Amino acid sequence: MTVQVIVFLAGKPAVLVTVRGGNYRPGTPREGWDHATGWMRRILGDVWHLDLKVVEAEFTNVGANPALDQFRDLARRLRREAEEQARRHGRGLGAATAATAAAAAAPAKAA
Repeated sequence: MTVQVIVFLAGKPAVLVTVRGGNYRPGTPREGWDHATGWMRRILGDVWHLDLKVVEAEFTNVGANPALDQFRDLARRLRREAEEQARRHGRGLGAATAATAAAAAAPAKAA
């Protein structure tokens, strides 16, 4: 059954959205502390063979945690970037879904 699931999912578009309170990007003091995203990428992309896009929203605790107040400008910029990525990938998912629906409906119209 696992092989059937993988074949069914292979090549399908998918978006993984992750949200982190801190910032774990390369060059930051907490680089490498995100242990979840890599694992999810492996399963969704490498095992299930989805056409995976990833949106990562970081520093979401800025404004809630006073220790992060110095990063307000960076947090705003990262949020804008993540929101734009999410919009772009959402449009791509919508287009792929519409194309799949149109292709599925085409044989029904021909019959």
